[in-house]
Amino acid sequence: MCKISYSKKVIEYCKKKNKRISFKVGNLTNLKFSEGSFDCIISLWSGFRYLKNKIKGIRELKRVLKDKGILLIEEADETSEYVKILDIIAPKRKSRIKEKRIELKKVLEKYFDVKENKLKTYYYFKSKNQFKEYFRKEIVFDEKKKFKKKMEKRLDEYLSKKKTLRVEEKSIFFVCRKK
Repeated sequence: MCKISYSKKVIEYCKKKNKRISFKVGNLTNLKFSEGSFDCIISLWSGFRYLKNKIKGIRELKRVLKDKGILLIEEADETSEYVKILDIIAPKRKSRIKEKRIELKKVLEKYFDVKENKLKTYYYFKSKNQFKEYFRKEIVFDEKKKFKKKMEKRLDEYLSKKKTLRVEEKSIFFVCRKK
């Protein structure tokens, strides 16, 4: 099993957490693996839809997959409460998830037999502080900048209207078999 990220910081963190997985810094459009190296490739919440050169990335994933190999990509669903919260607290990054996902699916279908599945997950938080800390980390990682007070204020406003500390996350899975 191997995890690849373009972020050296993420890889260093992962290496400390799990010694049984191989972690490597790498670029999706230029993987340092030979042809047909993997039975399965899994991409979870990696923002694949925002990849600038999707075709090059998809071709590279296809190259390192074995014949009849599976590529599994999880992407956010724009109807997810999770996405709505991120859009509220960081409106400048307002998601274009649906259009990007449709674009990604079209590219995938050129190289793979694609099936689309939906998944719903619930996050339960013990306290408002835990809830806020979770989304603060999401924004800091996603935006690569400090979490500003106005974002915290927006999150407080959202929480004041919420009756429970449960968040519904919806995602779309593309199950892609190499042609």
